[in-house]
Parts: sequence; C-alpha cells; structure tokens
Amino acid sequence: MFSLSAYGQRFSRKLKEVESSRLLADELKVKSDQAITLLHSGKLKSALSTIREATRAAKALSSRKGSKGHFVVPFQEYAECLILLEIMSGSGKIPNRVEYASDEAYVLGLADSVGELNRAFLQALIGGRKKEADKFLSTAVKINDALRIVNYPDFVVPGLRRKKDVCRIIVNNMLQARARHEFMIVKEVK
Repeated sequence: MFSLSAYGQRFSRKLKEVESSRLLADELKVKSDQAITLLHSGKLKSALSTIREATRAAKALSSRKGSKGHFVVPFQEYAECLILLEIMSGSGKIPNRVEYASDEAYVLGLADSVGELNRAFLQALIGGRKKEADKFLSTAVKINDALRIVNYPDFVVPGLRRKKDVCRIIVNNMLQARARHEFMIVKEVK
C-alpha cells in the first residue's frame, strides 16, 4: 500500500527545527536592536551584556544547517550592532568581519551602520562634541566610499544596491549638517 507517512514525519521534524531556529533568529534581532539603543544611550556596560546574549543566540543559530542563508536579517542586525560597538566604544575602527555572520549579512549590516552613525553624529553635534561628531562623520564617509566599489546584483547580495543608495544620501545629509553647523558658528562669531 502506498503511503506518505514517512515524509510527513520528516516534514514535521523539519518544521520543528525551523520554528526553533526562528525563535533564535527573533532573539538575535531583538537583542541586537536593544544593544544599539543602549549604545546610543551611553550605557556601554548594559550594551555589552546584551551583546553577549545576542552572541549566544548568533552562535546557536549559526550552528544550525542552512540558518545563515535563511536568516540574513537577524545576522545583519547583529553585524550592525558589533560594527557600531567597535566604532563607538573608542577604537573607532571598522571591523573587517563579524563572527557568525555571513558575508552578505556583514556587508548589509555595514551599510545599515551608517544610519546609526548619523544618529550618533547628530547627538554629538547637538551636544557640542564637535570632535566626536567629526569622528562619526569620517567613519560614515569611509564606509560609504568602501561600499561604492562593491557592485553585485541583488541575487548575490539582496538589497545591497538600495542600501548603498540610502547610505550615500545619509552621508550627503551628514556633510550638509556639518557645513550648516560650521556656518552657524561663523555667523554667531560675527
């Protein structure tokens, strides 16, 4: 007699694995987002603790077969978070890779980090910390310049072309904000 029950059992196991991976992916994204918010709030100790939790989720998720390809967005958020940590924590260096993240997730996270650098730049500029603001602006320009030479179609790195366009616009806006700020200072001195 013909039966598909063996297939059904395998499909059920696969569904459980996918659901379990999805929960880890959700945790990775949430923890990465929380860490970014904490970094912007100047709560480095709490951010580091949250990043450790995100790293545990990233490690567990990356150990699952095929998870990096299916869950690019959470790994992208994780990469963005770690890139931002390196830049904002004092070293100011842009990491060349992020453990557990695929190449695609790293590059997409790098592009997304420019938006967060814009936020940090504006906070520093408004707070009168010109040197810090200039550091964030300089880093955003470096990232934008590096991304300009990365030209691959969407089927290789989905969404990269759009992120590069957004990155360019953000950097241009940052440069304009910096110029307006200088103009206002000169105007006040007169």
